[in-house]
Amino acid sequence: MHRVALWTILSIATLLRLGLLAAGLANQGALLTPDSDDYVANASTLAWQGRFARGADAPPDLERTPGYPLLLAGAVRLAGSPTAPPEALSPAALRLVLLGQVLLDVGLVYLTYRLGRHLAGAPAGLVAAAFQASSAVVIAASTRVLSDSMFAFMLTGTLLVALAAMRRRSWALAALAGGLLAAATYVRPIGLLVPAPILMVWLIQRHWRLAVAMAGAFVLAVVPWIVRNAVVAEYPHFSAMPAVNLWQYEALAVRAHLSSTSEAELRQSTRAQLDERFGPTPSAESYHWQAQQGRRVLLDHPALAMGLHLRASLTSLLPGVTDALEVAGLTSGQRGTLAVLRQRGLGAAIDHYFGGRRWLLWLVVPAGLLLAGLYAGALLAPRRAHDWRIPAPVWVLILVGLYLLLAPGPAAHPRFRVPMMPLLSVAAGAGWSTLRRPR
Repeated sequence: MHRVALWTILSIATLLRLGLLAAGLANQGALLTPDSDDYVANASTLAWQGRFARGADAPPDLERTPGYPLLLAGAVRLAGSPTAPPEALSPAALRLVLLGQVLLDVGLVYLTYRLGRHLAGAPAGLVAAAFQASSAVVIAASTRVLSDSMFAFMLTGTLLVALAAMRRRSWALAALAGGLLAAATYVRPIGLLVPAPILMVWLIQRHWRLAVAMAGAFVLAVVPWIVRNAVVAEYPHFSAMPAVNLWQYEALAVRAHLSSTSEAELRQSTRAQLDERFGPTPSAESYHWQAQQGRRVLLDHPALAMGLHLRASLTSLLPGVTDALEVAGLTSGQRGTLAVLRQRGLGAAIDHYFGGRRWLLWLVVPAGLLLAGLYAGALLAPRRAHDWRIPAPVWVLILVGLYLLLAPGPAAHPRFRVPMMPLLSVAAGAGWSTLRRPR
């Protein structure tokens, strides 16, 4: 019965994703975002020139990392000759990439089942897989040219390997987990600090060999890209994205709060200031300056900065069904809705986003109810603990999930929930299963 239920869930997951992808291919503009443009430009240059840059004559890219563009570059090569302009994906390459992402995302549903079954039993694993299969924000992410689905798949696979290393006391599996996590970090730089909570739990448990093996494999894998950035641009960091976030999001949120100016207006003037000071082409000098200025603002107002960061991070817990509506062509994004939400409240944000067409909320309600069920189940999960003692493997998932939730800050978006959705789904599966067996 469990096998039949699992295959049913995987089939539904496949149909939901393929259905949205079919709708999106009829409206291809919704499959791409401003972030997609960067990935595609890097992929095109990689595919035809072997350089990691956002164009033929552009300097080396320091913000993005090559993991996801490598996937796109493979699709570009398989699809044939360069398109015009070369920074665009051909229709064939676009279909190939997104079909691959859909298959990866269905695989992620299966990994979620395995993770839930390992921690809380097969029934909890099935509930977790069902939540993962039906999440609107996850489905939408799998049908867009974005790195979220790929990173979530690799991160969840890494966590399964790390838990197996704990169970078997295997340093080889721990090293494999470190290598896989490094590969995921090349897809999304936010993975750079994910080893910290895992290593912390292992060190508390005195799993010295596991910690050394994982940390060693991870460092050996990420150092080459740091060296590359130092050699090509004298920027010895894994990615310049933290510097951008520090100045253009974290510090900007503080400045907007103090000046009662909208974040959208302030961000536009900030980018104009950067262009005037350093030119339109990003440079290591610009990133160093942004990091320095951002730290200065945050150190001047530490309590305010922390409060704004934590409050903005919770944005990733919003339903995110609007992403699916955008892919389907029913709405459009990039209109500053999150800034309206933070400054004027939910009602104003709804009117701003839907343009007064509140009937579209009827499409949002089912996804909202599913998400409410997910959160309710996660709140029930502690009932499974024996005498309220939490096992070490569960601590790993809790701490990794908290890091993924709290790291984004003012840059947060509901799609940033995609990497932690498997962990939330497992928690919900464990929680709802307590209704059947409380302990």
